Amino acid sequence: MSLPQPPQPTALRRSEAPLWPTLAAGAAGLAAVAAFALQGAVAGAGAVAAMVFVAGVTAVAVIVADRRAEDELDPLIPVAPGAVAEALPYAALINVLPDPILVVSGLEPDDFTGRRYIFANSAARELFRIEGVEGLLVSLIRDPQLLEAVDQALFHARDAEAVYETGGAQSRTFRAFARPIGLGFDGAHLALMSLRDETELRQVERTRVDFLANASHELRTPLASLSGFIETLRGHAKGDEGARDRFLGIMQVQAERMNRLIDDLMSLSRIELAEHIAPSEEVDLADVVADVIDAVGPIAAERGVKLDVTRPAGGRAPVVGARDQLVQVVQNLVDNALKYSPDGGR
Repeated sequence: MSLPQPPQPTALRRSEAPLWPTLAAGAAGLAAVAAFALQGAVAGAGAVAAMVFVAGVTAVAVIVADRRAEDELDPLIPVAPGAVAEALPYAALINVLPDPILVVSGLEPDDFTGRRYIFANSAARELFRIEGVEGLLVSLIRDPQLLEAVDQALFHARDAEAVYETGGAQSRTFRAFARPIGLGFDGAHLALMSLRDETELRQVERTRVDFLANASHELRTPLASLSGFIETLRGHAKGDEGARDRFLGIMQVQAERMNRLIDDLMSLSRIELAEHIAPSEEVDLADVVADVIDAVGPIAAERGVKLDVTRPAGGRAPVVGARDQLVQVVQNLVDNALKYSPDGGR
């Protein structure tokens, strides 16, 4: 984006109305008085007084006209370098943009402390808590990558960008863009720096990565359970119809759970939703625990670890929640218990 420079007049006229008629009238008056004096029509002292009067009136008329021209000319005089921040074209439009925007100036490439911001819109003032009209850029930003991007725009006339994080308890992440915009009135290099807030986008991306990692972990347990039951059915439980029916039921539950996990993995529905919808279904937590114990039974048997379950009085433990997510919670707890229990433990 380039900000056009204000026009600089090369030959500003002092006034649209010429001064020669006033001067001519004064000269004619002086000549007339002199002629009358030569012909004896006017005494010498009177002639001198008349000539002084005519000259004074002419001078006053010229001074008044000249000052009027100066008053008309003042608004057209270019703004002084120190007031560039107030005279930037389209400053009012830039000020209402939602993204933070700074105009930065620099005189010498080696003078790192000479980078100054000479304009900041409302969003930038709020982000950096700016109070003055201008100041040192390093007083606002100390990120080396962002300062390097600004230098690229200032002294190499190249577009540059960088990632900028504010830090603090509520850190925000911005994508910063630096663009060259030419020279200022004082010969300083100018660059426009804009910041795009990508905090929410990066949070979604981190949540997506975490979800994929968790989903991969959650898929391992059903797969291990299925593999264990298949091996058991092909071995000593091959002719046991009761064990076979029980194992097949558990395998079906685990297969259905895997199917739901894969559906979540493919759609990423919980991540794409902007808001969390609280669950409303009633779930028996005792049944959830029982399903998890059945699923990890083969893994526990391989290590000789016994799983003890104490069911609540009445056998049920109703809670409000999402069944699959409750299964994940209990599964993680039991997996950790198996992982850190010695072989042959309980």
